Amino acid sequence: MRRLYVLAMLLLGSALARPAQAAEAISKGLKLDGGFQELVISVPDLEVATALYQRVAGWRVVHRGAVQPEILAAWKLPDTAKAIDVVLQNPGDPSGFIRLVKFRGIAQEEVRPSARPWDTGGFAGFDVYARDTWQKYTQLRQAGWHAYAQPVQHQVDGLTSLQTLIQGPANEVIGIIQRLDPPLASFPNLKEMSFAFNVFETVKDFDATVAFYTEKLGFKAFLRDQGLAAPPGRNIYGLPGNLVNNVYRRSIRLHPRGDVAQDDHAGSISITSYYGASGDDYAATAKPPNYGLIAARFPVSDVIGHAADLKAKGVQLEYEPTDVGMMPYGPAKVFAVRDPNGAWIEFFEPADKPN
Repeated sequence: MRRLYVLAMLLLGSALARPAQAAEAISKGLKLDGGFQELVISVPDLEVATALYQRVAGWRVVHRGAVQPEILAAWKLPDTAKAIDVVLQNPGDPSGFIRLVKFRGIAQEEVRPSARPWDTGGFAGFDVYARDTWQKYTQLRQAGWHAYAQPVQHQVDGLTSLQTLIQGPANEVIGIIQRLDPPLASFPNLKEMSFAFNVFETVKDFDATVAFYTEKLGFKAFLRDQGLAAPPGRNIYGLPGNLVNNVYRRSIRLHPRGDVAQDDHAGSISITSYYGASGDDYAATAKPPNYGLIAARFPVSDVIGHAADLKAKGVQLEYEPTDVGMMPYGPAKVFAVRDPNGAWIEFFEPADKPN
């Protein structure tokens, strides 16, 4: 009997150690002071969303559990609020995770209800690469997702891709990109869909938002695009083909290391404004616990120093650096800001981080 008890305790200890070991392995793989590590999406049905991303994207679950009370408190949610979350990773990639969160015990709105690409406010969605855009489009459409248009050939900065923008049950949008010319060369772990390498938002004031990221947060521009939103005809934005000549588009991609040519710039933010197509603004609802893409999380090497630097530049913190449990990274210190468009950005420093 004692032998069985000892064996049971050893097995239990091993089971409890595995999450800690996984957290340490993932934390050691973090790239500090670079692009976002993960995007946080509040979903109406956690199990359905998890299963769909596993099946269609080919991602795997690296964490499932309760959201720690310190995080809910930092988000200024009432004591009645509870949440569970699932973190998904494209196997082999150390960043670009998606964290799905299911809240309970609190009223929720939609961040961007039935929003279109030219509607402003909060993060609208994220970009991934795919081997077959039509296949992913079809799978998501069969699961009830809505696209602004069928996949269409799209050109920007000399790159030709087959793209679609498709919207899920939480109004989260995925830009699915299949590179046609030149062929994609730097995504070795791409099987079905890549990790999330870019998050995008449409903004009211393009220049003010870019200034916030570059002058306050210290991001650098590494890709700019402007001109007609699309050639006449069908386009990924769902704009009427006969009216698209009346819509002008400005876009920029930003990254903390955007001035380093050798950096892959994974975890970037795209800022876009449309001129000639006006819509609704959802900046006020772009925050936890509402349904949709509620946060982008960036790992940093000195969260206290980073918070102090931002405050010295006049940036208002949504909450001060706070000690939390943030699996699968383990204990961490985190704070949040919102950009002029309402998009929620969190900076975190894991206790167990790369040397």
